[in-house]
Amino acid sequence: MREEDTNLKLENIDDFLFFRRKAITVLIVNCIQTAKKTLEENAFAGVSDVLSSNKRIIYVEREMKELWDTFYKKWMINYFFEHERVVSCSYKAENIITQLFNAYFGDIRLVPIKIVEERKKQ
Repeated sequence: MREEDTNLKLENIDDFLFFRRKAITVLIVNCIQTAKKTLEENAFAGVSDVLSSNKRIIYVEREMKELWDTFYKKWMINYFFEHERVVSCSYKAENIITQLFNAYFGDIRLVPIKIVEERKKQ
């Protein structure tokens, strides 16, 4: 993942998911590379050495983590979680659910019979 990759124009969810898959692949490869490097540098003889060590062996390098954080904050939080359409749909969904619950609590006959029967069994 390169710095300029965080400035991509992602037009829709498919673009975002494609880029995210690629970015996660890069992060996984980075974890493997850092683990190999750590194992070689510390000359672990076997699993018992690894388990008794207090060193972190598998991690994402700081630069990669910072690039991922930038990408995540820019696209996930700003574009998807706080996008006006997402906020609008969330508001509408909350209102619909609130109205349904108010209706059900106001008149039990509105609750689907199957749910009422299952509730009686509990």
